[in-house]
Amino acid sequence: MKKLTDFLLDCVFPYFCLQCGASDVYFCFLCRQADWFKNPTGIFVHGNEIDSSLTRIISLTKYNSEVDAARLIEDFKYGFINQASTEINVWLKNTAWLNKEIADCDLIIPVPLHRRRFAERGFNQAEIIAGFMSTIIHRPIDFLSLIRAKSTKQQAKLGREKRLKNVIDAFVCKNKEKIVGQNILLVDDVYTTGATLEECAKVLLATGAKNVSSFTLAHG
Repeated sequence: MKKLTDFLLDCVFPYFCLQCGASDVYFCFLCRQADWFKNPTGIFVHGNEIDSSLTRIISLTKYNSEVDAARLIEDFKYGFINQASTEINVWLKNTAWLNKEIADCDLIIPVPLHRRRFAERGFNQAEIIAGFMSTIIHRPIDFLSLIRAKSTKQQAKLGREKRLKNVIDAFVCKNKEKIVGQNILLVDDVYTTGATLEECAKVLLATGAKNVSSFTLAHG
């Protein structure tokens, strides 16, 4: 049954190498050997440069770049394609700078979904990415302390100003003892305006976190 489901998904959402267009794979063998795959440029922003509560804002790549990261993320998030999540994990594992850039992290926290959105989608993409990151950098994940208490509209469907207002007071933090004094890495799929990550960071810092940085697959 699973093979039939995978076949039907492949028919509806066929995938190709994001760099060269070879069929049936997101990253073909030749592209996996390239420097852009093993050592993507990355996006690194210090929070004080943009008046952010986040100490550092780190992304693997640009959302719209020469590598079609947008397609990979959309297939992963909305197409429910297992191969997309597998390829994301491979790309993260092969990124040479990942351990070095986030070595000071004590605790990984994925941006939570509201329980209603989780029920609709069946999974939280930020939790899956956080799981990959935990394996790579050998840091624990806290799935329970940060909660999305308010059901909000999907950020992707809103403009900048509405995104900022949409997430105000959307998050609460429990388990203060797990947060106090910790260097926290917030994980999500995409950094666009940063509104969601910023609101999460404010809540965690108010609870007693030492500092909060973010990691996303893509920026922009």
